[in-house]
Parts: sequence; structure tokens; C-alpha cells
Amino acid sequence: MQRRYAENRSIKLSRMKYQAQQALPQAAAIHQWRPWTRSTGPRSAVGRAVVASNSTVHAARSVEAVALQRAVVALLDQVQAATAELATTREADQ
Repeated sequence: MQRRYAENRSIKLSRMKYQAQQALPQAAAIHQWRPWTRSTGPRSAVGRAVVASNSTVHAARSVEAVALQRAVVALLDQVQAATAELATTREADQ
């Protein structure tokens, strides 16, 4: 894992920033530790439920939410049409 980096360039490995002269030894140490072999993921049902929603970008754009929004808009359109019809009926009666 040899790479050439500029002397003053900082390199981002994981969440930490390293200078070029620190990056290679740190990368080698991480490959020696192999932390990915010990990660097990969530073990409890609650943890699995939390992880299952990790890929949800925004719940307001889900299929169910969009369908609900369309149903509400259609219902409001019906209410508006009924209100307008009632108003014209009242004007005709007067």
C-alpha cells in the first residue's frame, strides 16, 4: 500500500485527518488491526429496527406519504367544490 503524497497535503482516512507522512503508517496499522472483522452490526431487535431505516432519505417522499398527500389534496378539492356549489345555491335562493 505505497502511495506518494505531497508533503503538506492532508489526507482524510475515516473521520480523522492525517498529514501525508502519517497516512501510510496509519493505513498500515488499520489493515493490521482489521477492525471490520469484529464488527457484528446490531444485535437487538431495536437496533435492527434503527438500522433498517438508515437508508430512508426523507419519509415525506416515501410511497405511502405521497399517496396520502394525494388523497388529502383530492379530498380538499372535493370540499372546495362542495363549498363553491353551496355558495352558488345560497346566492340563487336569495
